[in-house]
Amino acid sequence: MNNGTGDLGWLVVALIVMWLVQFGLSYLQMRRYYGRLSVLRREGPTATGMSGNRLNTRAYGVLTLDRTTRLIKRAEQLSGFTVFASLKPVPALVGLPLDAVTLSQSTPRGISGKQWKAFCAAADFLRKQAETSATAAAPSPTQEVTFSQA
Repeated sequence: MNNGTGDLGWLVVALIVMWLVQFGLSYLQMRRYYGRLSVLRREGPTATGMSGNRLNTRAYGVLTLDRTTRLIKRAEQLSGFTVFASLKPVPALVGLPLDAVTLSQSTPRGISGKQWKAFCAAADFLRKQAETSATAAAPSPTQEVTFSQA
């Protein structure tokens, strides 16, 4: 007498195997992504922005800045439903000044609204990072007095 428990067992095993395959492919995607980020970081300050949520697809935008000119040196985006998505160059943003990447600006041709929001988030982070490093590099008035008295 077979009451269907054997079929249910195979279904559970199949679901577990599919979950493990998905986990493994996600891990490989993560390694590819962080490997590419490490290459971009060698070229200059790099930031990643995200747009979207769990229900919609997420879009990630990565910007690398030229330290001296504050122009965008590299722009890459990651979006898609599958674990096979990878970072792809976005040449429309390369060469733009960092301050041109804001939500108040119109979305450039060839870039979706969701991708533009992700790039704007990355640009905001780079601007904040530049402000923080500029204020840390500049001595405060109390530090100047301390140094001049020493």
